[in-house]
Amino acid sequence: MQRVNWQCDAEMDDRLKKQSQSSEKKQSDGKHSLGKTAKEAKSQYPQKQEEFIKKMLSNTDFKSASLLLSPISQLFNPLNQNLLNKIFTQGPKEISQILESLRCSSKQSVKSFEEYTSHCKYETSNLSPSTGLGKFDISHDPKNSATTVAVKVFYEFEPTRNIKEYGIEEPLKWNEKEKEEWKKRYFNAITSAWSKKFSFSVELIGKDGNPVKIVTTPQISVLESSSKSDSHFYLVVEKIPKDEFAGSSVQIGGQHVKLDSEDTKKTSKCGKYEQRGAVHEFGHMLGIGDEYRDSGFNPHHADLTESLFQTKVEVKDDQRVMSCGEEVNILHYSTILEALRKITNLEWK
Repeated sequence: MQRVNWQCDAEMDDRLKKQSQSSEKKQSDGKHSLGKTAKEAKSQYPQKQEEFIKKMLSNTDFKSASLLLSPISQLFNPLNQNLLNKIFTQGPKEISQILESLRCSSKQSVKSFEEYTSHCKYETSNLSPSTGLGKFDISHDPKNSATTVAVKVFYEFEPTRNIKEYGIEEPLKWNEKEKEEWKKRYFNAITSAWSKKFSFSVELIGKDGNPVKIVTTPQISVLESSSKSDSHFYLVVEKIPKDEFAGSSVQIGGQHVKLDSEDTKKTSKCGKYEQRGAVHEFGHMLGIGDEYRDSGFNPHHADLTESLFQTKVEVKDDQRVMSCGEEVNILHYSTILEALRKITNLEWK
């Protein structure tokens, strides 16, 4: 949990008093508890923050309460502005849900199995792995130990760019049925190749003092976004002639993914292996680098893999998904393990 900076107590006292006096003039009964000083609020944080807010809300005119939104948000770090805005705008019916969110946001590190199972869902959005590649959402539900990884994509379907390259007279264009069929094939290719391939575990202390082993098997999925701004990646899918090859790529540090209409079909790679371009590129979207011999540089995930698994990534042409084939191994889950540890603060292995 972040610490609150209380160096501006005097200034906060004055600000709270002035705003409280201003709000009093607009209320007929003059009954509210928003005159709390910063020092008083400080003494309540963090153990008493829920009680303080409950008491504050029970005697507060919600309209005048919004005047104190800014200082309150500073007092109750790390509670965010949006959460506090909900408190002041949604009214008493939603207070229990909001206070539960407060409890979740301020939960201390888990040390026992009982604490773990009573914890709110761990989750974060738009997580960027330390590898410098990829972005995804991840959540972990302690009620059933389910971990979900979701990559949000926005699809852009384009006609053939270079007709001369393929010896055709005019660009091939997508119809709506073809677009939907390609999206379905893409989803099936990704989930079948990447999802639920490996499990991670952690041990916590049970009520009887004995260790309890928790196991989770990450489910990986693709979600369609309605706009580029809401997506992790936007997939530009070019339509090319059947059985042709156009090449695919993922922009390093960006959102752009280049694919084509044939990338959900297996094609020959490195002479003796088969691979779907969409499946390989999805590895980059999870933050995993290339492992084939001619990649030209050390894989992006090499340092992370060595740190987590004490294993070096081999750079060679073989059946691995980030090389020439479609075999996903435990090292390709390194960014997921990193993210799981980060959101739960537990040492999964």
